[in-house]
Amino acid sequence: MKLRAFFPRTVDAYLYWNKQLLNFSKKVPEQITEDDVKNYVANLLSENVSAKSVNLIRSALKFFYDEILGKNMVTLRTPKIAKKLPTVLTKEEVKSLISSGGSGNSYSTGNIENMGTFLDP
Repeated sequence: MKLRAFFPRTVDAYLYWNKQLLNFSKKVPEQITEDDVKNYVANLLSENVSAKSVNLIRSALKFFYDEILGKNMVTLRTPKIAKKLPTVLTKEEVKSLISSGGSGNSYSTGNIENMGTFLDP
């Protein structure tokens, strides 16, 4: 892992999740099968572990079992990570926000009409 320049936190996370798999399956690394990995990940998903965490766990297991032990058995696909839309203010909310500002700046209520040209699509 040092040769690949993994960050220390990545190394810690990879070691942690590989140990968790061993604790879950009650086996040694050489005895772990693809079904053990699938059952472990399915268990994590049933415990509502986030998609990002499951992706990290899959990467940790894939690195160890495929690249270190050469088993080439971690082939499962992880859930898609949900994309969150940003919160966007309406034109009225922006005008209200600007108009509630103090008088002494260039965005005070007297300049709201000029701001409308920037807010119109």
